[in-house]
Amino acid sequence: MYNGRDMVLLHIGHEHLSRATSFSDFLTKWELSPYVLIPLTAILGAYLVGSWRLRSRTKYPTATGARDLLYFGGFATLLLALVSPIGVYAGDLFFMHMVQHLLLMMVAAPLLLLASPMANILWAFPQGVRHWLGGTVNRSGVLRRILRGATVPIIAWLIFVVTIWVWHTPAVYNAALASEGVHALEHLTMFGAAVVFWWPVVGPAPIRSYLPYPMRFLYLFLALFQNIILGAILTFGDAPVYSHYENAPAHWGIDSAFDQQLGGILMWIPGAMMYFTAMAILFFAWLEQEERQSAKWQKAQEARRRYLAQMGAHTNLPDAGGPNA
Repeated sequence: MYNGRDMVLLHIGHEHLSRATSFSDFLTKWELSPYVLIPLTAILGAYLVGSWRLRSRTKYPTATGARDLLYFGGFATLLLALVSPIGVYAGDLFFMHMVQHLLLMMVAAPLLLLASPMANILWAFPQGVRHWLGGTVNRSGVLRRILRGATVPIIAWLIFVVTIWVWHTPAVYNAALASEGVHALEHLTMFGAAVVFWWPVVGPAPIRSYLPYPMRFLYLFLALFQNIILGAILTFGDAPVYSHYENAPAHWGIDSAFDQQLGGILMWIPGAMMYFTAMAILFFAWLEQEERQSAKWQKAQEARRRYLAQMGAHTNLPDAGGPNA
């Protein structure tokens, strides 16, 4: 509940905000809920402590700058989605809710996976707990078996798509906006489904992805296709698809019909561009892999030619111990 100072807001799902008319109305409302801030602080603290411990245990410098930037970028995206005014106005504006979902699923999840932070986070725990947790991700560990099963490409794809479509059905979507607990469950399951979905594409430790690059392109293209379908349904559907927005204030003059169209377009076009961006990055990674393999093959061929040349030179030498010596 808003405390009157326009700085701290615990936005309960079924309560609408007062109508915003200026950009300052947007900037002054933040979701400073302990239920959000405490887990996020714990996640960041674990990574920092674990990273410090890992670096202090080796005398050799470790090239972790890029991974740190990826992790901090993913963490900042989580903050932007869950703490900033985007999260506050997501309860009143459908397009803000779509921005929030895109940040969680299409930006934060892949960035955190690219950082491959599991080892850093494990090292934040005391030795006994760390060994126990490490045992769950070794080759026979229960967590590793669960992750390996969930990140099988067809299973990961289905988890991701089903999660998106279920949460966007009118009854479930309205229930999430009417209850803070259900809303939190929505965010947790959508973010978790996104992590599972991006795992076969990124392949962080401890489960590397051996999915060939052409199959990764197909995997992303099929996800892009279903995203376009859902975005088109929302863009051209009769408003409001979600009854929660019928009585929402027209912030900045945005009525429910335009709000729904804008949200569908955001899912459709920027969402599609995120998939295309991922495919472009994969394409360059594929080219780099092919170049490395080509260079390795050429090096092996050169070594083979040198070996055959040396063997040929030895076989052409006169036999000093023969009968004609």
